[in-house]
Amino acid sequence: MGMINFAGLALPVTPLLLAAAFIVSLFVGKRLATTQHKEIDSALFTTLITGVLAARLAFVIRFWATYKLTPLSIIDIRDGGFYPWIGVVAGCCVAVWYVWRNSSLRRALLIALLTGACTAGLSGAAVWALRPTPSDIRLPAGIFTALNGNTMRIDAFLGKPVVINLWASWCPPCRREMPMLQQAQADNGDVVFIFANQGEAADTVHQYLSAERVNIHNVILDADMKVAKHAGSMAFPTTLFFDSRGRLQNIRMGELSAASLAQRLETLHLDHKD
Repeated sequence: MGMINFAGLALPVTPLLLAAAFIVSLFVGKRLATTQHKEIDSALFTTLITGVLAARLAFVIRFWATYKLTPLSIIDIRDGGFYPWIGVVAGCCVAVWYVWRNSSLRRALLIALLTGACTAGLSGAAVWALRPTPSDIRLPAGIFTALNGNTMRIDAFLGKPVVINLWASWCPPCRREMPMLQQAQADNGDVVFIFANQGEAADTVHQYLSAERVNIHNVILDADMKVAKHAGSMAFPTTLFFDSRGRLQNIRMGELSAASLAQRLETLHLDHKD
């Protein structure tokens, strides 16, 4: 479900929903099972952890070619690399096993699990309904100044998939993901990568790129942060993924990993072929 922007912070929606569902399940379970709190805790915690691990493992297996280059990144779940439905299936299997195995806790467990599932489902539906529809956001219009002094229109790239990275040199996550994005730009010639620096002077951007030996193309200076306002995200880094028809298909607030970038580029490649 992605991220939400709150007071300049990028907060992951899915972990927040899972935490709320777990707390509600735990509360209901303990209220119903007055003498077997440890068993309820163990069942609910195991169900949650199994689902999360299965969702992560499935994603890691799918993008193993990327993760094997940096194995420690497997445990860095901040990249948002999960297959939620696989986690749901795994969690349901564990939940069914606990419900079947513990006859004395069956009623309490079943009600607790269903209450948690309803909490997550209803909260997720509310967030989904209130969020801006990505496909309603189009490639930003207007004329921007490129780092080389020329002018550039982002919507001139209509007809190709476009990835816009919103960044600043003072932003540590922006700096960390820059080499990976540089490589992605070099490897994906059919996708247009645009690096929209937010609010910094040309000299500052030049100094950073030179000092870090970053060689990227299509760098624009967005002094008024028009692109960030257009996308509704003032948290950096933010990366926007537009299909070849100029419609926003995905937005990532926060640092990308090579695997999470590959997942989103794969979707853009498939859309472009269609």
